[in-house]
Amino acid sequence: MSDRPALTAALLALVLTLASAAASAMPQTQGDRAYPQEVYAAADYQVYNPQTLYDLLQRLPGVTLGMQADGLEEIQLHGVDTRYLSLLINGLPVTGTGLNSSLLTRQIPASLVQSIEIDRSGRADLYTGGGGGGTINVILADAYSHSGLQLSLGGPLLSNRESAAAQWLNEQGDQALRIAGEHRLERRQWRGSGGDGSSSGNFRQHFREQQKTLLLNYAGLFNERHPLQLYALQIDADEEDQRQGFYPLNALQTSTAGTTIDQQQMLARRSQRFGGDMQLNWEQWHLSLFFLHERFRQQRDLRLLQPAALNQQQDVQDQRFHAGWQLRETRSEHQWSTGLSLQYLQRRSDSEGSGIASSNNERSHLPYDYGYDEYRLSYFLLDRWHLSANTRLEAGFQVDTYELQHDDRSGSGRSEVLSDTHWLPSFHWLHDLSGRNRIRLSISQSTRQPEIADRIPYEYRQDERVWRGNDDLQAEVVSSFDLSYEHNPRLHSSSRNDRNSGYQIRLFQRLIRDAIVLQASRETTGSGPVTVFQPVNTEDSARVYGAELESGLHLPRAGLKLEFGAAFYHSEIRTDEDLPGRERLPGQPEYLLRLGASWQQKEWQHGLLWRLQGDTEQFLRDTQGNLQLQTRSSLQQLDLYTRRHWQHWQAGLNLSLNPSPAVRWEQDQRYLQLEERWYLRVNLSSHF
Repeated sequence: MSDRPALTAALLALVLTLASAAASAMPQTQGDRAYPQEVYAAADYQVYNPQTLYDLLQRLPGVTLGMQADGLEEIQLHGVDTRYLSLLINGLPVTGTGLNSSLLTRQIPASLVQSIEIDRSGRADLYTGGGGGGTINVILADAYSHSGLQLSLGGPLLSNRESAAAQWLNEQGDQALRIAGEHRLERRQWRGSGGDGSSSGNFRQHFREQQKTLLLNYAGLFNERHPLQLYALQIDADEEDQRQGFYPLNALQTSTAGTTIDQQQMLARRSQRFGGDMQLNWEQWHLSLFFLHERFRQQRDLRLLQPAALNQQQDVQDQRFHAGWQLRETRSEHQWSTGLSLQYLQRRSDSEGSGIASSNNERSHLPYDYGYDEYRLSYFLLDRWHLSANTRLEAGFQVDTYELQHDDRSGSGRSEVLSDTHWLPSFHWLHDLSGRNRIRLSISQSTRQPEIADRIPYEYRQDERVWRGNDDLQAEVVSSFDLSYEHNPRLHSSSRNDRNSGYQIRLFQRLIRDAIVLQASRETTGSGPVTVFQPVNTEDSARVYGAELESGLHLPRAGLKLEFGAAFYHSEIRTDEDLPGRERLPGQPEYLLRLGASWQQKEWQHGLLWRLQGDTEQFLRDTQGNLQLQTRSSLQQLDLYTRRHWQHWQAGLNLSLNPSPAVRWEQDQRYLQLEERWYLRVNLSSHF
């Protein structure tokens, strides 16, 4: 049976997508598997001159952007908050939790990415059963990737990027060594205005980041059938962020509140990752052995001059050891698989300074001082059947058990040991209605662990506010349901050569049990009443549902490729008794629209990609504990590109336009409005 494009992404409300075809080839589901995994080649997106992994991900079908607590936008699937997204590098997670996951999307160079795998539903053999919002697995370039050179210049304030790769192959071609490196300097400057109902003013922000990345790969083939792959990745980044002016929303505050800020933050980060796997192949069995050692360190120096003087230093160090195996049959009817993995995670956080800085939705600047150790054992069993010539079934489960110990070295000074076990089932069914039509059903469960710092029993007081951790926090359990219909009008087309014809409609729902929210309550102390902010598990379940459509058309004679897509999202959760009803989950947009086209003639290629996503909202507490509804207007982005190929070289020009959104507090009539942004970049690259 021939492979078919399983075009993925967005409709239960209909939001169109026309992504640039040669640039954004349609998602490819695995033809011989019941689960709907999508695979994207990073080379298909080079027309956009992406600088980082984030630049690649935001242009994939069905991807939305959610605003994080620090004001940055981050990647989402199904419109579900980034916290529910599982980000993997070569099949294994990054160190720590959200702290590093969101950072790495902007730190991994696009030039080092070979492909991206997306699982929008859970699966037993994924890490912790997959993420509740989906799983993105980034496959780095391996030792057999091409040598090359790439130069990029442009963007705001003449940002630049230089990358190079060199490869060595032995005469037999069964061993390869490759080294790749990149230097990137990024500078951005934003200007905007703000108001609080009684006054208004302007603000500006200057951002500068310098990054150096090195990737070393080795690949070897032993006894002509047992491949071994090793890799080492190091990323060093220095970042400077300055903000000044009238800033009435979610600005870092000391005990002195105000709307005018003057602050500077310096960050130094280093990520080191060393891993590998060996595949042992016999006639009927396939055994995979893997390991990973990773270290991450972030040093932050924060200085506030307004509304009051404050300095704070924070040092966070993580390290992870991860090893395991997977065994599967290759010839039997069932082709079952099983696996076991062991993991040890350690974090040490130290802080010092002259005071406490916090905002309404950002707690990472609290003076955390703690130690954390986690031991995790995971086992999965998965079986696959061909019930008939047209029907495939896959069922399995994962057992995830862990024990963690944390030690608060400030505040309460308490030390706790916690443990838990989760059984996470998954079920996937595929039926081929005809040579052109398919229907899929996926049901699974996964978990989301609380942020490490939230489980520490800290307590910090800031005037009439008290920030408190919660060592009774439980993991959230996410139940997923996906139903999709796929159509490809070309019965015998190759999925690689014809990736842009057909459509897919997907309906989905996520039920989140024990959802974690930041709760505000009033308590009376010896010095008077205070507002206590503490993360808690809600009694009600949160729910996210929607529909997604992705479709495309390829006209090879005209050299034209078109895509369109649409998505509708809805969510609800009850987080506080003061609210009149159920609110939308933070960061969830109402809809997504994408339109794009690509035209190629001889050595020239031109195209565009336009995306629009609806507004988002979130309830926050102000400094007095009162509820404020924060809304962010819709996001738009337009990419225009042209590129020319000749022999081993290619050059491109990319223009990106971003009308900036407005952020408002409805009750207090506060708002922030950024100026529009546009970036122009030129790129020159060669592969040999």
